[in-house]
Amino acid sequence: MVVRNPSCGGGGGGGEYPIVLFQITEADCANRVATATVVGFSCNSSVAVLGDTIELCDTLGCFLIGPDQDQTNRYGYAHQMTVSGSLTCSGIYDGDTCPWTILGLCPLDFNCV
Repeated sequence: MVVRNPSCGGGGGGGEYPIVLFQITEADCANRVATATVVGFSCNSSVAVLGDTIELCDTLGCFLIGPDQDQTNRYGYAHQMTVSGSLTCSGIYDGDTCPWTILGLCPLDFNCV
């Protein structure tokens, strides 16, 4: 199941509007977007489940830096967030006001042992 844009209406980090832990499967750094698999989520979430595919937006433009292929398998956190039109991502989020927004991303050289 691909979770793109469930209704935004408020809420915090849990319940209906979760924070998800993701692993990137594909990235398009030029457009500040990536596809990822949900590997963890806020308790009592009804929006995302383990194994869901989500589309991410790097609204700040400071996480998806470097070659696209280097982003694969990176882990991070995202939250659905209403953003200003100037912060939306090219392509999949043009005009979308509630993207899965990257909150944090492990460094490129991070290697979990």
